[in-house]
Amino acid sequence: MKKIFLIGLVLLVAVLAGGCASYTVQNIPSRMDDNKVVKTGDNEILITALPILTEEDGRKYFDANLIGKNIVAVHLNILNFSSDVAEFAESNLTINNSILTQLSVEDVYRVIRREYTAKAIAWLSITYGVGGPILAAHTAGINKKIMEDLQSKCLKLGDIVKSKASIQGFLLFKIPDEAMRDDKLLSSNLGISIKKGGKLVKYSLPIPSSKN
Repeated sequence: MKKIFLIGLVLLVAVLAGGCASYTVQNIPSRMDDNKVVKTGDNEILITALPILTEEDGRKYFDANLIGKNIVAVHLNILNFSSDVAEFAESNLTINNSILTQLSVEDVYRVIRREYTAKAIAWLSITYGVGGPILAAHTAGINKKIMEDLQSKCLKLGDIVKSKASIQGFLLFKIPDEAMRDDKLLSSNLGISIKKGGKLVKYSLPIPSSKN
């Protein structure tokens, strides 16, 4: 009886400790702050971009301090007014004369996933081998949620915008240290290419410094 109670107590403590590794899926609001968005386009395409430039906004949309990890996310909405299908063909971020390509979902996941190795080793010693595996399994479940959230939120090259419709999602870029100053991003320029009617049209959106 005492052994069962001890095991139950160990399991409870381990699960509670595992709660330190968490991730809350953040919904994208239907309306963005007009003071923070930038827009560009023509008679057929309208592109609206919301750069995520602060720790607060990073946690608001991804439950992670993206800017603290030198990652800039840009929420993009592409609206196709034309009668043709459009394709999201290319994106890049130009900063300090460097041209950065967007990160894959896997790249972003490797940066913001929750780590459990150190905690697991500690709990292995404290709980005689019981707590560590439980904590590892818990954190693995959290990381699965992070991957699924990224897959649902991020735009991918080749995504299609149907006629009279729109698509939205995030682009993420890894920023080199020299483009950051006191954990703030210098001004940059987002380039977006849309393929439509057999032609590739390029659009440019200025991204302000996060100091503003």
